[in-house]
Amino acid sequence: MQRVVRPLLVLHGDSAVRERVREAGAGYEFRSMRDWQDLHAGLQRSPLTAVALVDPWHPGGSGAGLQSLRDLLQHFRSFTVVAAGRYAPDRGHALREILSWGVADALDIDRESTPAAITRRLGSVQGRSAHLLVFRALEGSVHGRAQALLSATAEVVAAGGQAPELAQTLGADERTVLRWLHRADLPAPRRLMPWIRLLFASELLDDPARSVESVARLSGYAGAASLKVGYRNLVGEPVRALRAKGAFALTAAAFRDELRVLREQAREGHRAEAKWLH
Repeated sequence: MQRVVRPLLVLHGDSAVRERVREAGAGYEFRSMRDWQDLHAGLQRSPLTAVALVDPWHPGGSGAGLQSLRDLLQHFRSFTVVAAGRYAPDRGHALREILSWGVADALDIDRESTPAAITRRLGSVQGRSAHLLVFRALEGSVHGRAQALLSATAEVVAAGGQAPELAQTLGADERTVLRWLHRADLPAPRRLMPWIRLLFASELLDDPARSVESVARLSGYAGAASLKVGYRNLVGEPVRALRAKGAFALTAAAFRDELRVLREQAREGHRAEAKWLH
């Protein structure tokens, strides 16, 4: 597993705001965008860990008003976008509209003007894309304890972590985490984490403009060969077939199938134990 960078792509005409965001973005790789076209190109080269912080009213975009932001959200639906603007009372309707399009959060640059406030706002959306992607794949098929464990695992995988980092995040040793996953009818970390990593890759693979090599590297693989091995081992399909049929849909279905089998095995185990006890 290779390190996954966390780009912070900033499109804002106010240089003071850009500098405060740069100060606030510890842990992110700061990138200043010239215009909406540059931002599109930047996200096209970015992993799902990226966060785009944009002025919704930034000039020079396509269409009128907020159309450029809406276009961005429609094209990069799995990425995290924070709308950083001045939200005076007369813009209340516009703010509600922006939020309904799917931005992760809104930053009021007049009220949240310090680096500390911006840091808190960035922290509130960290890992959002990873969580949403995993739960979109599961289609509501898991609940409770399993949801919490999957959420933590998704965040660790998104940052390029492995089993030791997952244990650290959960505040337990690796043996305890293994036991928790087993009780929640989830695979062990050495299998669960590759599944989630493949889901991230599959979302990018469904974009025909991305090469297999770039998808692999943006998802934390050493290269295209490693990604292909991952698909062969877990999904049983070659990359070409996955791109033709829909990589994310097929990978998600295969993941749900494995979780279903684990739940069924757990139920059978409980039945056998109850029968033996009687």
